[in-house]
Amino acid sequence: MNNTFDLHPLKLSWLIVSIGASLGFILSWGSLTGDAQGRVNLFHLLVVYMLIPILSIIVSLGSALFGKGLNLAGLLYAIPGLQRKSSPQWVKLRQYHLDKFWLLMQSQAAALAFSIASLLTFVFLLLVTDINFIWRSTLLDATDIFPFLQWIAKPWYFWQQAQPDFTLLTQTQDSRLLETHNVASNLGLWWKFILATQLFYSLFLRSIVFVSLRVWIHLTYENDFEIKLQKRQIKPDIREPASPNQSIITHQLIPPLVLNNWGQVPRKLISQNLRSTQADAENLSDEDLMTRYFIDEMISDPTATEAQQYNTISCTQKQLVLTRAWEPPLGELEDFLKLGCGYLCPMDWQGEQLQSLKQSDLEEWQRLLEQLPNWTLFVNKEYLPHE
Repeated sequence: MNNTFDLHPLKLSWLIVSIGASLGFILSWGSLTGDAQGRVNLFHLLVVYMLIPILSIIVSLGSALFGKGLNLAGLLYAIPGLQRKSSPQWVKLRQYHLDKFWLLMQSQAAALAFSIASLLTFVFLLLVTDINFIWRSTLLDATDIFPFLQWIAKPWYFWQQAQPDFTLLTQTQDSRLLETHNVASNLGLWWKFILATQLFYSLFLRSIVFVSLRVWIHLTYENDFEIKLQKRQIKPDIREPASPNQSIITHQLIPPLVLNNWGQVPRKLISQNLRSTQADAENLSDEDLMTRYFIDEMISDPTATEAQQYNTISCTQKQLVLTRAWEPPLGELEDFLKLGCGYLCPMDWQGEQLQSLKQSDLEEWQRLLEQLPNWTLFVNKEYLPHE
């Protein structure tokens, strides 16, 4: 794949997921290895396994709903070179207003990877090391902290062994001035409480957010796409019989249209190409003729700015896209056409005179539009290939 991020609405970016998993492993390993005696501060683990997940969900959702979408994927996506925001795939996400929520879904996938990596690291260290859970505080004592731990453990009230114990809390209080602890064997008994904290706050909550986002994005994308396809169906009246596997040709345009001069055709030739399709066109100036057909003009060729490309791809009106007949259709044009509907008009000219299309060129454009049902090939009868 050329792009670092696959921008299909439901596909995950494994780059972002890998970064999340790596951060989870590093942060969890650093928090759980503790000091030289293997002592791990209980409060540090609560920050990693409860506070960070809750705050990240609140900040990410709030930013996606009311701001610019502040999250890990958004920060990575802003790095130059990772992904062009003018690419048709990205603009398509913006067209459906899914860009911020796509980034949020990727960030939640990374957060899930973070949680899973943290959980696996925790279980691994429980198996191969002796983790001694202690806590320290200058201002708080066990009577202050215990209600807070009880509140944290409410979601798993049914798992009695993972509930905080006041006696255990008192026995595991640590001071830098103390040489020994009352009951050393009790220092490892907090592991079930920490495991339950990870499972609920770090894994379960993030899973709910991720699955909800994924389902909502899927429904929004599919519904919008189907509706727009139905609205953009074009039924030209006059069509040229076509060979098998080739798109049919129409010789008339049905205004109003948006003019999209992809091939940078000289303006005089555009009017010349349209003039013979109107019975009273001889009495019209070039500008009047253009006004009769087009309600707007847009630019979306590779030289267009990001804003111009976004405005064109977001257009819901039928378009007339002008191309150079002798240039083979490239993937960038095909990607653009998949996002819209209307007429495609390949033109051939030399100097200031239009030329008849070559049969081989015409057939190539017909083959392209055979795969694009929302587009109709428009060719002025005067410029069809000569027999």
